[in-house]
Amino acid sequence: MVAARDVAYVRFSAPDVEEALQFLGDFGLAVSARENGQTYLRVAGEAHHTYVLSQGPPQFLGFGLKVADRADLEELSRSPRGGEIEKMDEPGGGERVVLRDPDGYRVEIVHGIETVPPLPMREPVPVNTTHERRRFSTTVRPPLGPTEMKRVGHVGLVVTSIERTTEWYGELLAMIPTDSVLVGEPKHKAVSFVRCGYPGVYSDHHALALFRGQRANFGHVAFETQDFDAVFGGHDYLADRGWRPAWGPGRHELGSQLFDYWMDPWGRLVEHFADSDLFLPEDPPSEYGPDQTRSAWWGPQATMSPDGSGPPPAH
Repeated sequence: MVAARDVAYVRFSAPDVEEALQFLGDFGLAVSARENGQTYLRVAGEAHHTYVLSQGPPQFLGFGLKVADRADLEELSRSPRGGEIEKMDEPGGGERVVLRDPDGYRVEIVHGIETVPPLPMREPVPVNTTHERRRFSTTVRPPLGPTEMKRVGHVGLVVTSIERTTEWYGELLAMIPTDSVLVGEPKHKAVSFVRCGYPGVYSDHHALALFRGQRANFGHVAFETQDFDAVFGGHDYLADRGWRPAWGPGRHELGSQLFDYWMDPWGRLVEHFADSDLFLPEDPPSEYGPDQTRSAWWGPQATMSPDGSGPPPAH
């Protein structure tokens, strides 16, 4: 079975590319390449790019998922729901199979994109607790500035049927529900967190956050940073630069991530997170009623969309 390893990148268009780049730079992304009217942005990790930006209406254009080797692309290309293997005529190269999920989202399954030398990234702050002392003869003084991010961690999507969507990603890419929230009578999934299920590998609590809605719509994209101080320091830096906060900081209950959400100039949600739960493929999923869990263990609570479904409103 083909098994996705991680999120590779996201694709967006924006009516004002320079304004978008100003926000994304303050958020912590750096330009990796500009070619054929597209800008490729990276984080501090080794990925050539994690965000692709083009000129156009403010739209979410799709995302990429990594697989381990070319044989995975070959297997997908033989699937009735797959497509031909394409050479990627973009900076970083690589190959892909382009899929459309049940709501029509463009999902690019990729392999072979070149890596680049990592950018400097400070070490996580050693934390002194009542049970373990790890910081001696030094202080906590991380510099304030754009948040240093290691990788793109997950994508949030509004879908019309979580059950149908999770089945599709499970059958084609071995992705596994971790936690789901059930509502209504009969019960249906209003929220589901879906992780990669690569054998023998611990994966983040989720690579996809799925929210049930009346129509498909982009939810958010999240980038992993190193620690508590990076999440909170990034919050203050973005606030000082005049950008619009959306939700946070806080700690999620499902997934345990420290989180902080911001809006780009067109109201699209981007998230800094740190300290995610990790699971093996064999770890069982969990289901909760709406009164059994909260959007934040501490920090501000989110509200659902007016129809009782979907992610927190952007405004």
